[in-house]
Amino acid sequence: MWQRQKQDWIDRSTIAFNNSKNRAQQSTVDAWNNSKSRAQRSTMEAWNTSKTRCQRTSMGAWHKSADSLSNSKDRAQQSARAMVDRSVSKWNQSADQMHQAIRVQQSGDRRQTRPGQTKDNTSPPSSPDSTRSGSRFYAQANTSTVSSSATAVEVTVPKTQIIQPTSVVDSSLPPKEQIDALHDAASATDTLVEQTKKLRDERCHVLGEIELDWINSTIAEADQTSTDLSTFIAPFWAAKYKDTEAGALDRKSWTRRDIQRAMKKESRMRQAHSKVETVFGHLASLPAELNISSVELKDVESLASHGISEHPITRVVSVAELPGDSSPVMNHYAELPAPMMIPKIVITQHETDDLESSSVDGRSPPPSYEAIEADGIHEVR
Repeated sequence: MWQRQKQDWIDRSTIAFNNSKNRAQQSTVDAWNNSKSRAQRSTMEAWNTSKTRCQRTSMGAWHKSADSLSNSKDRAQQSARAMVDRSVSKWNQSADQMHQAIRVQQSGDRRQTRPGQTKDNTSPPSSPDSTRSGSRFYAQANTSTVSSSATAVEVTVPKTQIIQPTSVVDSSLPPKEQIDALHDAASATDTLVEQTKKLRDERCHVLGEIELDWINSTIAEADQTSTDLSTFIAPFWAAKYKDTEAGALDRKSWTRRDIQRAMKKESRMRQAHSKVETVFGHLASLPAELNISSVELKDVESLASHGISEHPITRVVSVAELPGDSSPVMNHYAELPAPMMIPKIVITQHETDDLESSSVDGRSPPPSYEAIEADGIHEVR
């Protein structure tokens, strides 16, 4: 009896010990799992927070660098444009001064012309190149007339209409209308660039090297900015008529951040567009072709064939006439006691001089001189 009770007590103690042991193990495992889950959650939250902060910092730094780069590029473009404007202004001033000097020289030549001067002593007509050099480099007129003392060249430039770009996009418009306005502005710039290229090819024969470099760089800049804007809005242009989920996502992206980038590209394109307009106006003011009348061509041919005859004896090289009584220069000689006979010097070159004389260096002999006075002709050697 006592042995049975002892065995029962031992069994109950063993069962109680096992139960307490199992409960302790279960509580330990539960506590470990809970602490592990809390540690994992805190670690993930800290990682996500640090990752978000790093992304925000990186995006902020990238936006600041992009804005600073855009601002520096805009300042560089503005300084380059100001430098080009100053250079063009200096070229205009120098061209105006040259044109004024040519006009003063031509008016002085007309005042010094004598009634008794022969037709052979007429100076040859100025070439179209020298006439064109006096014209204004950066004129804005659509029709210009270039004239000289011997030739009169009239140049007519056809008027070409310049297509203006669409106005700046309003932020209050719907996304579709904004994309349409940007697309139209890019198309207008492309059209103006093509017109300017065509006009440049037509006027290339009157352009200088520096002038041509300026025109080519301006056209290339406008073409590049227009291409950048067209490439940027191409996906939105294709997705604006779609009602799918992808189209909705594109429109949301456009409203959030893409409209700002498009506006910056459009602003740079408009600056380049205004430069191309200036280039177009300059090219339109240049002469397309020179129309010289047949009478002027005959005069040039007669001057070119001057001195060629069947039996040439002498050729008049130049005639120098000292001022007479009617000249203002004689006022300086008013104190002379008696009037003096002022000779007229004629410089001639005989045909025999070129044939009989020969030198080692191949130079022609000096011409002979004749002094014409009242009592006769005296030859001076």
